[in-house]
Amino acid sequence: MSRKRLWLLAGLALLLAACGGGAPPQDLTLSGVSPNSPTVAQGGNVALTLTLASQNGFQGQVSLSVTENGQTPSWLSLSPTSTTLNVPKGGQAQVGLQVQVAGNAPTGAHALKLRVAYAGKAAERDLTLTVSAPSGGGGGGGTAGTTWTVRNLGNYLSGVAYGNGTFVAVGYNGTILTSPDGAAWTARTSGTSHNLSGVAYGNGTFVAVGYNGTILTSPDGAAWTARTSGTTRHLSGVAYGNGTFVAVGYNYTILTSP
Repeated sequence: MSRKRLWLLAGLALLLAACGGGAPPQDLTLSGVSPNSPTVAQGGNVALTLTLASQNGFQGQVSLSVTENGQTPSWLSLSPTSTTLNVPKGGQAQVGLQVQVAGNAPTGAHALKLRVAYAGKAAERDLTLTVSAPSGGGGGGGTAGTTWTVRNLGNYLSGVAYGNGTFVAVGYNGTILTSPDGAAWTARTSGTSHNLSGVAYGNGTFVAVGYNGTILTSPDGAAWTARTSGTTRHLSGVAYGNGTFVAVGYNYTILTSP
């Protein structure tokens, strides 16, 4: 091959490199989140719509995540956590994202960062999520507490609490019932035959108290564990506040945890 031809090929290679030499790299931009400042109750969820844009076009799988102050919040989960996108060149695509908040999520405004990762790169966008305490009426609207419907289950009940999206009712002979809406109830195994007098929810835990110093705990209202109270006196009520459970009972009994 002549020297002149070699110089010609080298020049052509340089020209192709200068012009890009091939297809442009795929890119993604997280151009929008709706709603951008949602509010959700503890134990609830909210649906978001993510809008992704691409200048050069994108086709492939992405992973979805969220952080707060650079850390993954333990009280929040996403669904889905990955999806496949097909964004045309200069176009957009939308992705539905469900955000689930735990029943013990810290209340208040949270400055979050949504992240869409792909091929070693990432598109990010800020999101302000406000977590509120659940309403006592379970979302019954303006008539909650003013109009009532009898739900006769044939059980002697003495206490009820709400938390983590669940109502828990307790009563005689170790009765425990749970319901997602207050209308349809499911009987649960408490592991005790003692009468239960009260129940409370806090810090991600249900606590039920009753006769003979009975104390039971549960993370979800379905599975219960007996705890040692240190007393055989009847316990008649329990409440949660400021990081502490307080139980009261006969003969001036007061118990605290922790």
